[in-house]
Formats: sequence, C-alpha cells, structure tokens
Amino acid sequence: MEAAYSEQEIIEMATKKQKEIHKDLQTDDPNKIYAALMDLRVHGTRESIPLVIDQLGKDLGDVIDKEVIDILGDLKDKNTVEFFIEALENPKNAEVQKALLQAIWNADLKIEEHLPYFVSLAMKSDYLTAFECFTIIEQAAIEDDMEALNLIGDLREAQMREHESKEILEFIVQSLNSKIID
Repeated sequence: MEAAYSEQEIIEMATKKQKEIHKDLQTDDPNKIYAALMDLRVHGTRESIPLVIDQLGKDLGDVIDKEVIDILGDLKDKNTVEFFIEALENPKNAEVQKALLQAIWNADLKIEEHLPYFVSLAMKSDYLTAFECFTIIEQAAIEDDMEALNLIGDLREAQMREHESKEILEFIVQSLNSKIID
C-alpha cells in the first residue's frame, strides 16, 4: 500500500503550519493567539520560543497568560535557555522577569554554561528575583570548580555591600559550596 503523503509533502505541510502559527502569534487577536498556542503543543519548534515569550505581559487575559506559562514550563528541549536570557536582558520584559525565571526552573532548563549570568542577575536584583535565581542555580550542576569559587568570591563581595538580598546570596554561596564538595 502506498503512503498517502510523501516525506517531502509532510515536511512542507509541517513548515506551512509552523509559519501559520508564527503569523498568528504576532497578531493582537487573542483568539488567534490562543489557537496558535494550542497548535504549538503539536507543531512547535525551538524557533517558536521567542514568539511565545513575547506573549508575556501583553495583557491578553488570564487564560492566554496561563497557557504561555504552561508552554514555557513544559519545554522538551532543555537547551533553550539562550532564548530566556535574551528575553531577560530586554528592558521591555522587566515586568515579566520573575515569570521567565519561573519558567526556566519549571522546564528544568540546562543553565550550567550560563551560571555566571544567573549569579550576576541575583546580585543586581531585588529579593524576589534573587530568590528565583537561587532556585535555578540550586538545580544546576557545577561543571567548573574554579568558576564556582570565583562566583562565590563575587557573591561574598556583594554581601559586604549591604545587598538587599544578602540572605539569598548566602543561600547561593552555600549551594555552590555544597556542589564543589560533592
């Protein structure tokens, strides 16, 4: 029996569907955005992540906000943290920073290569943001003991400057220390 579609036809249909989803995510129509988010569960690719992140803070309603958070927290590709870092560095995302950090933790993304970024973010952030960074750092593996020791030194310096999140920074120090010892 002959297949209904060739491999090339299947690829073209998938590509067409992804383009349609990406187009709908760039509209201001909540119905199209919600439908596109639902379609992402089946047809999403890592290239869709920035478009999903862009939905945060758009005030499209609780249902869409929840779906965006759920999608970001359910990512299968654990090596997508770069998209989140890019979003965290964008000043327009300041109000959704905690949601982005929570999504990184929920998705269990691999941050080991970006450990200095999250330590630095904790050192320059308010208490709640520093706490979100701590939860992410806590689940990371240490790949370079010397890097971890340098980060501990940076954290100690920040603590001496009467940092708002002094206690959280101490938790990060303890976490890094315990990972080096293990």
